[in-house]
Amino acid sequence: MAFTNTSVGIHEISEGMPMYDHMMEYCTLRMSTHFGYDQQPDISQYLMDCSNHLGELQAPELIARAKQGDSDGLIELGLRYLSGCGVRQKSVEGALFVWDKLTDPRNSSSAGAPTEMVAQAHSSSAQAYFEKYQTPAEALPALLQDERRFKRTYGVGGSALQYLYMAAKHADASVTRGLVSPAVLLIGMHILDLGARTHIEIPQTPRFRVFRRLWKAVNDRQKEVYTEERRRQAKVAKAPNAYTCARVGCGIQAANKAAFSCCSGRCPLDLKPHYCSKQCQREDWPRHKPICKPGSGIPTNAVVLHDSSATLQLDTPGESFDEDNIVNEEEGPGCQVDVPGSDGRQWTIKSQNLSPEFLRHLRDTAVRHA
Repeated sequence: MAFTNTSVGIHEISEGMPMYDHMMEYCTLRMSTHFGYDQQPDISQYLMDCSNHLGELQAPELIARAKQGDSDGLIELGLRYLSGCGVRQKSVEGALFVWDKLTDPRNSSSAGAPTEMVAQAHSSSAQAYFEKYQTPAEALPALLQDERRFKRTYGVGGSALQYLYMAAKHADASVTRGLVSPAVLLIGMHILDLGARTHIEIPQTPRFRVFRRLWKAVNDRQKEVYTEERRRQAKVAKAPNAYTCARVGCGIQAANKAAFSCCSGRCPLDLKPHYCSKQCQREDWPRHKPICKPGSGIPTNAVVLHDSSATLQLDTPGESFDEDNIVNEEEGPGCQVDVPGSDGRQWTIKSQNLSPEFLRHLRDTAVRHA
């Protein structure tokens, strides 16, 4: 399969910065696959850098460099294929076709390529395979047609498990070379979450257990998330004998946790947030979700995965808050909220009967008139 011509369409000028078709997808893809999760660049500055880069490296020079096996050229061409920026049509398979030249040791371009670039190629390939894994049933014929067009011989064929396996394989290779990118972590966390939902230890199955570096990186990052959350909770604790609704800005307090409802998800017991109402949990869900459901930020499609150890029937998980994810521990005492008085002093309103919503309304009204 020969490299196809590329083109970059300018459709908007914003404060002197050219905005190209699908440039946001391109910029986001670069950030999620080319940097460590803890080394993310400033997005506004990086968007400008990407705009300049796209303008400076036009199609003829890019294709020439890629044909010569230049590592930068190969990585860049694959990014444009996968993001749809600078090509006539987005092609996941086209991106993988290009990156194979860096990730497959049988290709001459991989010999002598800088380790950092090989890691970026593996991280990007992991993201590409994960997109194939997510392909909905109605789009699968087009994907298979694209596979035939590029004539790649592995990681093809429409098997969801094969695509997920290849995503994990490249993610593990990226970690091995020192790059733990957000894309790599999301893929690993998704697999762990998938196993929890299907009651199967996927990382312990014969095909997936070999990716030890990936599972270690994911577990290490999850420990960091829990540590960060413990520090956050310690910082916001206002009094040793009072409990506050976990939603930032709510302010509803209680004498003990029994007055609140707690999350019933898989988060650690000492990190389970307690809320005065379902509304507060719903609003706090974006913050708590990475702690409660690792990998849930990536939606999957309804597919059947066939493995030698099990058959997994997956439903399409929703991104919305789960109403059943909260339970009330027991009936407890009423709630309280601090309200500023007109004389500058702080007052505490306690009630056995008033709802948390009404207490917040009282507090917000007092703040506006203070």
